[in-house]
Amino acid sequence: MGGRKAGRGGPRRAQTLHKEALLWRVREGLRLAPDAPLPLILLREPSVTRTLALDALARAGRSWQIVCTSTSYAGCQAAARAGLGITVQPSHLSTAGLAAPAGALALPALPQVEFIVISAPAPNQPTRALTEILMRSSLT
Repeated sequence: MGGRKAGRGGPRRAQTLHKEALLWRVREGLRLAPDAPLPLILLREPSVTRTLALDALARAGRSWQIVCTSTSYAGCQAAARAGLGITVQPSHLSTAGLAAPAGALALPALPQVEFIVISAPAPNQPTRALTEILMRSSLT
């Protein structure tokens, strides 16, 4: 899979490495009020995961409030495990201490997140070799 994809800065050379589901996660046993704004724990901007989650909530007409941001998924997971709110993460990450939200909480489905490699228009030989290794690797 390869080709040109549009992104934040215009068209670029990008190849898809891997796609996977995004999941809503909260501390095990935590019940969120279905009528209250959703307390979100998200990655700092710019973040594809953050954008996908906020877009899904906007389409669903669900109110939300960002209660915590982090520069890493590990930070978001720690905040969720502490019971601060709900986070979004790719399905390959550990879910120790986290679970899907329970109860009457209606949340929109999240799209898959796509992991890509973007190279320069004329990549050098080491860049091409690394890209080939990544494309052949098993990321699932």
